[in-house]
Amino acid sequence: FKNSNTNKQLILKMTKNQKYTKKIKRNSKKQIKLYITPDELCMLDKEYFRFVLYEKLLNHIFNLLKIKNKYGVSYNINQTKNAVDRLIMNLINDIHKPNHIFFTDFTKNDFIKYKEYRKFIDELKEKKVIKRTDNIKNISRKIADLFYNINLEYLSKVKHLKYSKIVKTNLEKPILKRKDIHLIDWDSYIEIHYKNYTKYISKVRYDKIRNNYTKISDYQFLRIILRYSLTKDSGQQWSYGDDELYLMIKDKFNINCELFGSPLNFIMPRYCSMFLDTDEPTGSYGSFYNILDNDNFKTTSTGSFYSPPYVPSLMDETSKMIDDILNIFNKQNIDYNIICFLPNWEDSEHFKTLTNSKYHITNKKLEIGDYICQKKSINQKLLLSFPSRCILLNSIANQEKDKKHYNKLIKDFKESMNYIYNEANEFKKQK
Repeated sequence: FKNSNTNKQLILKMTKNQKYTKKIKRNSKKQIKLYITPDELCMLDKEYFRFVLYEKLLNHIFNLLKIKNKYGVSYNINQTKNAVDRLIMNLINDIHKPNHIFFTDFTKNDFIKYKEYRKFIDELKEKKVIKRTDNIKNISRKIADLFYNINLEYLSKVKHLKYSKIVKTNLEKPILKRKDIHLIDWDSYIEIHYKNYTKYISKVRYDKIRNNYTKISDYQFLRIILRYSLTKDSGQQWSYGDDELYLMIKDKFNINCELFGSPLNFIMPRYCSMFLDTDEPTGSYGSFYNILDNDNFKTTSTGSFYSPPYVPSLMDETSKMIDDILNIFNKQNIDYNIICFLPNWEDSEHFKTLTNSKYHITNKKLEIGDYICQKKSINQKLLLSFPSRCILLNSIANQEKDKKHYNKLIKDFKESMNYIYNEANEFKKQK
């Protein structure tokens, strides 16, 4: 976007929840004072530059694929953006090198060979973003060139970035330009503005990020927001059900952890996320891929939600780790539940892994319209257009001779499913 006003207008136009839009315009506003050191400002600009290049990459890909974009929203725009976001998430999880823009230092040929990059191209073909008449091999190489060159540009820029070039300073105290960096309290929502990047989050989410695990500084908060601009307004931050669903299941099954989350959507006190360096002060254990080596998790976790991003390869791989987690608690004879929220892909490897597990207790298919999803950062809800599946696993119930524990799990699971149906019906009535 060319400037912050354009950005703000587009966000408001793109927002499906009209009540949210009106509330932003109507509520009284109040500037939130920020305290940031020059060195912190330098680090924030490095994070911001990821966003600048991410937008540049998207625009180059749109131009290469001849996707026309009048208002910022189209089928091909959304499909391409979500495919790019999924590829970036795989890069972050597989090859985590924080000094590179997308956390990888792949060469051009590395991208071409990377299996998730090939799936990314196949997805664009499947969604008909890339047409049969296109030279697919040539397009694939050109997009790989874009990723590679964007990374070189990032390395070149941040290497010489200093706070003195960012903002005027008065001794050791930076003078923040409000038009460039500000937080505005709109009563129910917080507007976060950093140069050309604008993000809206609910006041509840803002308070949760700032105070969940430790009380974080302005710098830590802004760094989190800028880091997650890498998947700006994509489908990756949606999660299952509303906050009350998670809290109700938490009480029934003694759960205190989410195995996949982010500062923008976690509900439990502890969670796993992609970025330990930014997220740890808010309660993150770091990457789920490292959770089996995390002694803190093993000693403090009482139960977990498993609702990974809907990236097939990621789901297939991580579902195998669920049994490993339950094995740890089984050996100690600790009662440990894992509730899974997944798309109903019955032919997938992860679906078979979980439903055939020796720890599997029960599962339930939810049809279209039986459940809602929520973007917890702004409290926006919708009904998804595909069936879903809830799965319950427990570390010890299947080996107990006394079935009272097993029967109680079945009863509590049914009550949880009823809650999901009821919240979906209530949502449909409101619409």
